[in-house]
Amino acid sequence: MHKEDLSEILRQHPFLMGLSEEHMATLIGCASNIRFTEGETVIHEGEVANRFYLIRTGRLALEMDVSGRGGLRIQTTGPGEILGWSWLISPYRWHFSAVAVIDTRAVALDAECLRNK
Repeated sequence: MHKEDLSEILRQHPFLMGLSEEHMATLIGCASNIRFTEGETVIHEGEVANRFYLIRTGRLALEMDVSGRGGLRIQTTGPGEILGWSWLISPYRWHFSAVAVIDTRAVALDAECLRNK
């Protein structure tokens, strides 16, 4: 098994294309590789929004809790997309939940780390 270079993974993600080396270095210091298995809950509505995700492979479904109906899927994200904007705006709480539709690989960016930088 070969070890992947996280800095190269970030440089290749469409959302970060054209980002300066200075900004890229900031992101790399707050990034980690992560995997989710099919059916795994990624984020929970109402909990602290402490990360956001750059999707590499797979799909994540954004859901909202609807009284009497449970989780209602409102969006699905896939490779090259991101998930988790709630970390940007105080009080930093998830407004929705998300679950892995299929096995998914992503880069998780630590929101507190980024806000502190």
